[in-house]
Amino acid sequence: MPELPEVERARKLVEETCVGFEIASVDSREDKIVYTGGITHEDYVKELEGRTITGCSRKGKIFWLDLSGTGRLPVMHFGMTGMIMLKGREPDWYMRKPRKVDRLKDDWPPVKYVKFILKLEPAEGSVGKEPVELAFLDSRRLARLRLLPQPPLSHPPLSVLGFDPYLSHPTLPEFLALLDKRPRATIKGVIMDQSFSAGVGNWVADEILYQARVHPACPVGKMSDEMKEGIWREMKVVVDTAVEANANHAKFPKDWLFSWRWSKGKKDKNRKDKDESGGFRLPDGRPATLAFITVGGRTSAYVEELQTLPEGVVYKPPKKKATKAESEASSSSSSDAESELTEPSFENGEVEEKPKPAVKTVAPVKQAGKGARSVKAKKGKVEKVEEVVYEVKEEEEQAKPATKRKAADGAKSAPTNGVKRQKRATNSKKVKRESSSELSEEDEASVRQQDPSVKVEATTKEEQEGEVDSGRRKSRRGKTTR
Repeated sequence: MPELPEVERARKLVEETCVGFEIASVDSREDKIVYTGGITHEDYVKELEGRTITGCSRKGKIFWLDLSGTGRLPVMHFGMTGMIMLKGREPDWYMRKPRKVDRLKDDWPPVKYVKFILKLEPAEGSVGKEPVELAFLDSRRLARLRLLPQPPLSHPPLSVLGFDPYLSHPTLPEFLALLDKRPRATIKGVIMDQSFSAGVGNWVADEILYQARVHPACPVGKMSDEMKEGIWREMKVVVDTAVEANANHAKFPKDWLFSWRWSKGKKDKNRKDKDESGGFRLPDGRPATLAFITVGGRTSAYVEELQTLPEGVVYKPPKKKATKAESEASSSSSSDAESELTEPSFENGEVEEKPKPAVKTVAPVKQAGKGARSVKAKKGKVEKVEEVVYEVKEEEEQAKPATKRKAADGAKSAPTNGVKRQKRATNSKKVKRESSSELSEEDEASVRQQDPSVKVEATTKEEQEGEVDSGRRKSRRGKTTR
């Protein structure tokens, strides 16, 4: 993404080639995403035509044309891939692409990604005598074009920006006062916040932190005064150096991290004279360990040997967001009865989550004379049922007479008072049901202990080996008599 040095280079280009020219016509292309702030591409045409360019200004990553008259001014933000281009010259690249230079210089108007073209005519006092055409391009549609009233610095988004390190770098006490307001934030997250320091982006922040020898994930509250002063000093040095080089990356100092962060610390083809072994080196000549982490939502490069966290501070990687496939799998595996649903309620402008009554699925309960059944309750906490429990409650059985039911083979069975039996379901979806008349040794002991008058007779071998109807499984059967 173009940062302060690259945007300053674009501002200089406009100022050196377009000041004093009159906007004869505007060729704008419709784009409901790039044109923002309630305007359309047609508004650009109506607002700009016939006015004279008197200058070009910038704050942070945003720049605008100063025009004659009292109308609104065009305010531009490059986003990720935005750029300007003059007819007959190569585009103002963020990362130059030599293979496309000659083709793009000859193709006019540009074939793709054009948002508008200003056709400028020389006027009295203009910096040139020949007509000029200026185009704004953006391939990924992340740029933003606005029209703001004068003065634009009094209106968002310019009015909410922090200090510009190149135009108005604060004094050390002012910088420390601003920094101390955010003790829990990471230092990289703070200096990349445009409301703190306008124009500092990802690579500029990494370079500042490397030169100051500060870990990007270090909390502001854990930094020493020397570390904070180093950030303040290197912010000014890095930005000024990049601007003086006109954002020409090949002219950046050879000891900068910038030359190596893009290739993950491997050999840089443009810097063969930096190190014959092809790797990034520490100041003392030892190989440097270039590491990459995520801080402030951006990939951050740092040198492990030089940028360390304070004692007791541990970097915690951010949780990865679930992929679309994982989200779909998760949602399909959980039913509505096993998830708590919430709906937002709005009170005094705040959002508060109110839970809906949860639906609870109770384990099937086998009662005397009846098959297992599922019971739903609308109150209580949702719990995932992992077992199927067959239970006969003593209190319920004492309140009603025992019942009998006939088995398919003519065998009779009756419930036993005070018996509580559980059988865990298998992992398969089908639950194997067993006859309620079967009693284990523990059940027999429990029956005798609670009611000595109950006798338990085991089934005979002949009964166990008897024929059963097709479609039923073989099982042991017991008989209880009183």
